[in-house]
Amino acid sequence: MNASARFARTVVILGEVFDRPTTDVLIEAYWDALRSWPMDALEGGARELIREGRFFPRPVEWADAAESWLRARQAVAASKHLRLAQSTEPALSADRVHALIDQLGTKLGWPQS
Repeated sequence: MNASARFARTVVILGEVFDRPTTDVLIEAYWDALRSWPMDALEGGARELIREGRFFPRPVEWADAAESWLRARQAVAASKHLRLAQSTEPALSADRVHALIDQLGTKLGWPQS
């Protein structure tokens, strides 16, 4: 399904939820106002509006919801990069860490302390 068909379907869904008739003119006007947004963001924003909204959204309200969806997606993506792999190995003791540092220093030819 292409972007304009997905968009029209999303507008119809919003219309059903908020008891608002959706005409071709309404869909075209909203498409003109919102077409620069990624379709995933518009659909995500529409889901947010369905959960949180009380009325059929105006284009600016839908754009705000799409922006909110994009920020949330970026935050999730960033947190995935920050997450460290969990190890099943026990933590190293301070003595073992110092011994490893000494071994590495010896291999690199550093003077012993």
